[in-house]
Amino acid sequence: MSNRKKSQGFQVGPEMWVRISVVIRDAEGEAVQEEPTETSFVFGFGLVLPALEAGIEGWPEGAKRSLTLKPEDAFGERDPKAVLEVLRDEFPDDVREGDVFDAEEDDSPDAPGGMVLLRVLEVTPDSVVLDRNHPLAGQKVRFDVEVLEVRPAEEAEISAAEAAILAEGLPEPSLIPASSLLRGGTRRYEKDPSGA
Repeated sequence: MSNRKKSQGFQVGPEMWVRISVVIRDAEGEAVQEEPTETSFVFGFGLVLPALEAGIEGWPEGAKRSLTLKPEDAFGERDPKAVLEVLRDEFPDDVREGDVFDAEEDDSPDAPGGMVLLRVLEVTPDSVVLDRNHPLAGQKVRFDVEVLEVRPAEEAEISAAEAAILAEGLPEPSLIPASSLLRGGTRRYEKDPSGA
């Protein structure tokens, strides 16, 4: 006799609490994180990518499938304005192409008061060219999803999801932090408080 609780036959849908396991694969089909990411959310509150949420609607507990999302439905198109050039002397002497830094952003509409990743695209004697785009921006992305659990959301879970939207506006949907999608470690970049 199995210890696993028997499924109640619920399907992913509005006001259901859903727990999923996800492996994200880039345009070449390579997994972008070492282990599957597990996340739970109340369906219908924008807590995961809208296209992913729409794609799993109606799935029963135990379902395992893959969804491929276009760039605009996944992590967005690449924004050429997100590439910037800063003075070389603001970075450590050993900065090189491919390095990733995290920096505090006080006034970014993308990450107000939060962190942003800066990938080094080029290093010259006078400047460092940085890319603020999400690491998977501009790519078709495949999500290998397994629905681990589905049940009616409790009143407190629905209230918490509603409160999060009212307090912060629609949250930035994300399954895993962008920093974990980058191969190699990140270093801290201290932005000049004067803005210079």
